[in-house]
Amino acid sequence: MNRITLSLALALSVSTACKKTQDPAPGDKPAAAPTAPAAGAPAAPAPAPAAPAAAPAADKTSYKPDELWTKISGMDRMDMMDLDAKGGVTLTGTAAAIKDNGTDEYQVDFDAGGGHTVSTRFSDFGTAAKAKKLKAGDAITASKCSPTNPQGNSLVLVQCKL
Repeated sequence: MNRITLSLALALSVSTACKKTQDPAPGDKPAAAPTAPAAGAPAAPAPAPAAPAAAPAADKTSYKPDELWTKISGMDRMDMMDLDAKGGVTLTGTAAAIKDNGTDEYQVDFDAGGGHTVSTRFSDFGTAAKAKKLKAGDAITASKCSPTNPQGNSLVLVQCKL
């Protein structure tokens, strides 16, 4: 008995939801059909063609240190991995400090404002940077960087290319 009642209720709700036209309410007038222009009257101008749809905005991949800090500090790890999969990020700014331990670690630090620091480490362990004799105050562009999770006020980009 419950199955029959449920089936009927479902059938009635589907049939009323699928109704294509609505009966006019009493007293409503049907809409007037469009009329052709009178003979000798100028024809209405044709509507202008629609402008082509704008291309989707390209994802931004080049940042200043403060922009990058703002973007990355609010991301989850999956979004950072997506950035990395798209070729990484490019960071352009003025070096605040150069750190070279002489063996395997070469790092360029950038001031991201508000006490935040963005650091870059290079895939060639700083060979290209050492050849250019970079120093604090130089304008530097590091590309194809993979972001890591921010730790405190520090964000490190690894595997960068100079």
